[in-house]
Amino acid sequence: MLEQWDTILSLHSILSSQSIFAMRRLITVVLMMIFIPLTLLGDDGFIIKSYDVEVLLQEDGVIKVVENIQVDFTERRRGIFRTIPTLYNANGNAEYRVDIEDIEVTDWNYKVSNKRSEKEIKIGDTDRYLTGIQNYRITYRAYGAIARYEDSDEFYWNVIGPEWEVPIESASYSVRFPYGWNSQVKNYQSTSGRIGALTTLPNTLTDNLIQSSSDIRLNPGEGISVAFEIPKGLLPSELRTHTSSSDESIGLRPQPNKWLSLIPAGLAALLFGQWRQKGRRQPDPSEVP
Repeated sequence: MLEQWDTILSLHSILSSQSIFAMRRLITVVLMMIFIPLTLLGDDGFIIKSYDVEVLLQEDGVIKVVENIQVDFTERRRGIFRTIPTLYNANGNAEYRVDIEDIEVTDWNYKVSNKRSEKEIKIGDTDRYLTGIQNYRITYRAYGAIARYEDSDEFYWNVIGPEWEVPIESASYSVRFPYGWNSQVKNYQSTSGRIGALTTLPNTLTDNLIQSSSDIRLNPGEGISVAFEIPKGLLPSELRTHTSSSDESIGLRPQPNKWLSLIPAGLAALLFGQWRQKGRRQPDPSEVP
């Protein structure tokens, strides 16, 4: 590698005349394209081999989530962080908080911290180093995640958030709602990606189950969302709804009666907010007190 750099630097010194200034700039750009991605790919010391999420929407409007994450540590690490956003912005102005409770991590030591706009789950031990394949199973409940409008209610959930700055080689999801709703839920849609590159995902609806049609690869900073419309009368009239907050908002909810057409825009805003806060190297749990 050093010999290659010596050759490149020698070439760069030779190309000094004004007539080949453009060529020198081209060489610089090419070098940036080659070496910067290589640095970024190895920065976190692990990749996510598979990420499967099971979501259950209960009759009382509470969302139960099970995440199965398989991580391949390419460097010695003590564990991972899982951050779950809790603060959002409705219609561009009214802020609300989704309560994340009953967090559990199977067969691992973990610590949950309440940040201003998220729950942070620190998984691992300070005196134990990990390498190779490790499996994590995280469960929790979300309260106040259903939006209520005059003519309908709305389920909108990021089944895999964009906070991961490592690639996810294989992602899948399933969203289940009460069986008696299977002929009434409508306008369901799944999207994935990041700002400017959102894609509608193929999925299947069987009775009361929406699930991905095939495994999905996600690049760093990409996420998946699922949304559908719930007719009035299916959820209790006194549903635990959003908790208002004066903290900084990090996302955008679709507007009433226009939620389906704005799902991609809403996800783009949420991805951007998360990327701005999480677009950095994920620390090792031992690096945080």
